[in-house]
Amino acid sequence: MRINPILLYLSLVVFPVAGVFGIVRLGKRLRAPVSVGGVWRVDLSPRAPLTPACDGLDVSSHPLILTVSQSGPHLILTFGEDKRVELVGAIDGEVVSGKSSAPTTAMNREGRSPIHMQAVVERQSESDRLHGVLTFPNCAAHSELSFTATRERQADHEAQER
Repeated sequence: MRINPILLYLSLVVFPVAGVFGIVRLGKRLRAPVSVGGVWRVDLSPRAPLTPACDGLDVSSHPLILTVSQSGPHLILTFGEDKRVELVGAIDGEVVSGKSSAPTTAMNREGRSPIHMQAVVERQSESDRLHGVLTFPNCAAHSELSFTATRERQADHEAQER
């Protein structure tokens, strides 16, 4: 059985080359999300202790540290040195949003409620900033806290750990 040389050429050369050009053309529209991964120093305002019903995020610690792990647009936002408060979120354009998982029975026993975060990334030449709000939906007092977070440079963070 003999294969027609023209069909062989089309299947082995032309179709694969056309496929590569098509993929490259489609990929020109793709944009990587803004990088927000790393360690951020969070300044809350007003700095007031939360009521016990909102506990879980210790705002009295100076400074409050936010660690962001990023994979594409998906984020894991971890607050505090003890990393007890973890939010799952995403970045869409310049907007970062995150939410703690639904409260479990253990969270309810501890008096913790779900935490929501909404922030906007401000790109700067020195260091990036996040301006946003932490929301504690099930709390009567201090249900929203505004914050500004500044990204720490890797060298600064390593020096502080020593």
